Amino acid sequence: MSKEFKLSKSLYGHSMDIRSVAATSNNDIISGSRDRTAKFWKFIPLQNVYDEVMTYKAHENFVGSVLYLEPTPEYLDGLVVTGGYDKAIHVYRPGEPFPTFSFKGEHTNTVCALSRGNSANSFLSASWDNTAKYWDLSSSRTKAIVTFSGHEAAVWYVKQLGNNLVVTASADKTIGVWTLQGRGINSLKGHTDAVRCIEDFPELSKFFSVSNDATIRVWAYSGRNLATYYGHNSFIYRYFYFWKLQNNYS
Repeated sequence: MSKEFKLSKSLYGHSMDIRSVAATSNNDIISGSRDRTAKFWKFIPLQNVYDEVMTYKAHENFVGSVLYLEPTPEYLDGLVVTGGYDKAIHVYRPGEPFPTFSFKGEHTNTVCALSRGNSANSFLSASWDNTAKYWDLSSSRTKAIVTFSGHEAAVWYVKQLGNNLVVTASADKTIGVWTLQGRGINSLKGHTDAVRCIEDFPELSKFFSVSNDATIRVWAYSGRNLATYYGHNSFIYRYFYFWKLQNNYS
């Protein structure tokens, strides 16, 4: 049975369209915009409102992806990560307007997606330069630790699975499967157009992929295609699963 959703809040502050959003475990929101900024919106439970508490302005072009890394002993307030059309990645402490880390020159084209790694203080980035990268901020390094290279077109998304393998979704219509050391171990074929996003289900040892071919595919960690779902008439950009609602949304 489908569920009805109603608009809860509208947040105003960006001067151009918003390209990416992320949420914290406290229901705070981070947004990235074509206006070259990212913003941190603090949720105030007693008033049931969001307060714009910080604007991050380090990018020289559109902010295309944002991510929040949850607090650790090293970063007690967590970290905000942004990726841009200027090829740069900036990492901020939530309450500071200037980056704690800035990574320039690692990617050679737009950074289009960011996702959390399985280890504390780690994340992955995907880029139109046909690569994905793995970063570990607890190591005090200023370069990517691992680069996943081998796709023939842009990498639209990257995800570390529950078994610690890394999967990449590419415009070359394939899904790359990699060890965390960067060794390619499989190339999954089935989609007939660009693969846009991947969502992991570690409890079931499977993951889902969505594509410009308007389908959703289900894959076992072994690489076997378990199912294909049809219903959309055009591109599918993202896929979400809400555990509390027990529903899938694409």
